[in-house]
Amino acid sequence: MTCVRSPGAEVVDAADRDWIPARRPTDVDWSWREMAAESRDMLGVLRVADRVPVALFCSTAPRLLKLAGGPAYRLDFLEVGPPFRGGEVGVFSLAAAASRALECGARKLVLASVVEARKLYDRTGGKQRLAEGWRVPRGLLPYEFLEEDLHLLEEAFHERRQD
Repeated sequence: MTCVRSPGAEVVDAADRDWIPARRPTDVDWSWREMAAESRDMLGVLRVADRVPVALFCSTAPRLLKLAGGPAYRLDFLEVGPPFRGGEVGVFSLAAAASRALECGARKLVLASVVEARKLYDRTGGKQRLAEGWRVPRGLLPYEFLEEDLHLLEEAFHERRQD
């Protein structure tokens, strides 16, 4: 797998075309085409062999959040394509997001998760708690990854990355 910034219309359209009909009824229903329009920072995880999108993530925040403990990267949307769930794609995608957060100068990463994704965040070092100074939309679980968590994930990203 590899990770690309601003994956482009062809990638987000392929994700919408292939993923929307395959989503579970409990999945959040959004269009990556619409997310791309709102996103300030969007990345795609692609299969190297055929450039098929396996995951997408983005932040719509115009800049890092100013939170207690230092600047935070807010990961607003992360989706592993339905055919690729349950394996290493989720870990790789979160590791790519951690690497991006550090690249932007963040000391932590915050996200609001659906209940179904909590296992991924729990096993990758996330703490289910509300970062001081941050608000989470109703019905979602707050997660915080501290700087040491981000560095561990970044190492995993570079170990697994193929270009």
